[in-house]
Amino acid sequence: MDDKLDALINKMLDLMPLFKHKLSRPWEHTAPGEIGPSQRMALFVLQQEGPMAMTALAKQLHIFKQQLTAIVDKLEKEGLISRMPDKHDRRIINVSISSKGEALLKLQFEQMKEAVKAKLSALPEKELEKLDKALGDIAEVLKLLP
Repeated sequence: MDDKLDALINKMLDLMPLFKHKLSRPWEHTAPGEIGPSQRMALFVLQQEGPMAMTALAKQLHIFKQQLTAIVDKLEKEGLISRMPDKHDRRIINVSISSKGEALLKLQFEQMKEAVKAKLSALPEKELEKLDKALGDIAEVLKLLP
């Protein structure tokens, strides 16, 4: 059983660089004045989870609060998020995504979809069907995990 799990883990780990190399490169690089991957991830977390304390956001992003300060500063300067003191504890600063931040994420998501669509359109129909089934199977199995 351990050998099967090790082989499965190796296959999963082999997929990660393939996804990055084959699919994520088109939107990884940003034009001057646009936000980078760390800022995009912070916006995404705020969009999904809602307003939160800076400490909680840093934990979600797996970075130190000091690193988050620079990210939040840039996002706030661009008008993509807002900071506000916590209602119950003024020492806590909460951050939330702005409507401009929401619009930027929506635009970038559409750009990502188009970039991936361009890549996938090079595949024959039979391979697209295999990929569709494989991704559906993976999602189904991953949902079973605790």
